[in-house]
Amino acid sequence: MLRYILSKRRVYRVIALSLMCLCVSAGFAAAQGTGAITGAIKDSQAGALPGVSLTLRNVESGVARTTISEDNGTYRFAGLLPGRYDLTAELPGFATAELTNLTITVA
Repeated sequence: MLRYILSKRRVYRVIALSLMCLCVSAGFAAAQGTGAITGAIKDSQAGALPGVSLTLRNVESGVARTTISEDNGTYRFAGLLPGRYDLTAELPGFATAELTNLTITVA
């Protein structure tokens, strides 16, 4: 009887562990297929620039997204489909900066 109870607990543990693994792998599968661009905006003296308007445009589709840099100059564009992007940064009193042909790949 004791062996039966112990083996039954093992079966339940294996099933529970398998379900947890499936849930975790499903989360990773949902995250595949997208990428992100992150960075920090700094001036020529390496000081952080908050409030910079950043526009990211997909070259193929023309779809654009905009964000503003944080207090420490950081920014993030998440959930990006694979492709080529152009990034423009604008702040009054500073020259506009542009990065072209940023490529998002998912592997």
